[in-house]
Amino acid sequence: MARTREKTGRTKTQKERVDRIKRRKRRARQVRGFLFTLFAVIGVVFVVSTAVSAIQTRLNPADDIDAYTQLISPLVGLNPIPFETIDEADKNVLVESAIWAVLQKEDTEKYTKNEFEQMMIPSVEVDRYFTKMYGEDNLPKHGNVVDADLTFVYDAESDTYIIPVTSLIGNSIPQITEIQRDGRKRLLTVAYMQYDQSIVIDPTADTTESLVFVKNMVYELTRDGDEYHITAVRNFEEPVEPSEG
Repeated sequence: MARTREKTGRTKTQKERVDRIKRRKRRARQVRGFLFTLFAVIGVVFVVSTAVSAIQTRLNPADDIDAYTQLISPLVGLNPIPFETIDEADKNVLVESAIWAVLQKEDTEKYTKNEFEQMMIPSVEVDRYFTKMYGEDNLPKHGNVVDADLTFVYDAESDTYIIPVTSLIGNSIPQITEIQRDGRKRLLTVAYMQYDQSIVIDPTADTTESLVFVKNMVYELTRDGDEYHITAVRNFEEPVEPSEG
């Protein structure tokens, strides 16, 4: 009988140990998921700000590098196809960039959620950021926004965009490395940087050292009054060195 109780005690102790290990692993997965989601929403803004401070001293102090970077960041994250005018641009991508601008810059707690816990962003908010990014003469045509990974459903009845719970913006992060001035225009050489998505990143830590260069693009901003708007995105062309002889 004593041996039976002893065996039962060991079995119970082993089960408790296994349960504790499972709970620790489950908490670890939850923490990793939380950090990844948190980085998706606010971490990009933090990394962008850190990257700006790292290069600020190399550029003309008269240019507001932080404002330029915050302006182009939602669009850079979507890696748009180059365009020479807003009319030529993929409108689906432009609207999506405005949605991401809302998510990155507004207090999302103020927005209503549906029965599936999906955030509902009023179209007027998307309009506001769309015109901030692309000018007062441009307004989005509202409808479902579809890309390769997710869909933002436009609900005409409530005039809102339904944000999927698993939403995640692309992983391209802008670093402005050069600015050319041409009257009301600013031509920004933008390095697309990426981080390793397989690594859990602390959004409060300096993660700029883990960023890897992908490519350069040129973003054209045009001033309208006191504000700059995105007017073109171009492929970057390396300057041609004059030949000798």
